[in-house]
Amino acid sequence: MYAWVFQFKLLQGSSLLKKMEDHEDPEIELPSMTKEHYNSLAKPFFEKWPQAECKTKEDIRDAHTHATSLVSAYSFILGDDEIPAMVPFWDMLNHQSPENASVRLSHSEESGTLSMIAVRDIAKGDEIFNTYGPLGNSELLRRYGFVEENNPHNSVTIFVDDVLEVVAEEIVEGASGQSSTEKEQEKARLIDVLLELLTAETCESWELQASSERPPCWLVDTIVTSLEKIAETDDKYKGRFAVIVDGVAGEGCCKSSDGHCIEKPSKKRRVSKADHPQREISLKQVFRRLCKKRIDAYFLPCDFHDVEDYASPTTLARHHLHLAIAAVRSEQDALKRLLDY
Repeated sequence: MYAWVFQFKLLQGSSLLKKMEDHEDPEIELPSMTKEHYNSLAKPFFEKWPQAECKTKEDIRDAHTHATSLVSAYSFILGDDEIPAMVPFWDMLNHQSPENASVRLSHSEESGTLSMIAVRDIAKGDEIFNTYGPLGNSELLRRYGFVEENNPHNSVTIFVDDVLEVVAEEIVEGASGQSSTEKEQEKARLIDVLLELLTAETCESWELQASSERPPCWLVDTIVTSLEKIAETDDKYKGRFAVIVDGVAGEGCCKSSDGHCIEKPSKKRRVSKADHPQREISLKQVFRRLCKKRIDAYFLPCDFHDVEDYASPTTLARHHLHLAIAAVRSEQDALKRLLDY
């Protein structure tokens, strides 16, 4: 990915770009942590060793970016300690999804050896494929700079702040007598409240698979739990609205804070304890708001087809354009599937 000339405009709105620019989490591998690694590793290194060839800040950044791209694209994670290692020869193998790979890498910490083990019969002359894991095109492009045709693992990352933002919007838009500025301020307040209430029990992000037949349970659970928290604890909205599940079922069984299993919900289920709530919030409507908001944020429209509109010798290599389209499409497909649920 870092070998590109950073044509980020084409990736605008994608979770791929957000991970690279904004989502700096110590648990996420390179290249997402480039900025933090530069500040904590590269910069101190060159300050300690001024005799190195890198003399300017631009030289240091270029050297660090190059090293980052090499480690990101070619290293492997070994052992229970998850140690990143450069493995000669092994990194020459091309990737296929796990179900189509030819070999796997086996690491023995006791003997200090690596073994390449065939997982299927390989005929003489056949190309040997490794697998980098069940990764969608968005992640493959971010980590390794390529995409896989007909990738069965395409997905989009949904961040918890995306979910909480649409939950807050849904609540605030139903309130009357507020100016647009007041609604924005109230939305920000609700998001802060939810972040504090959900921190201990909610992940920062999740993968939404393009192959999903229905909303994943974690998404159903997070939205319902968020609405419950506001309806039951916030003085301004306590008992004032009910959540209508509308027969929505998540993949897998999960429970809301009152212990209700949302896998087989009733047609209507009230979250608030008020006998006569002032309004109802449809779970499907929140899904649609979330997906539409994400889809509208993309620079490349969902109905984009004409490569010539964007490709020219003076703007962007056609190969890079096709990679960007494949990555964005893989995310949009997952969102559109949920939008149509």
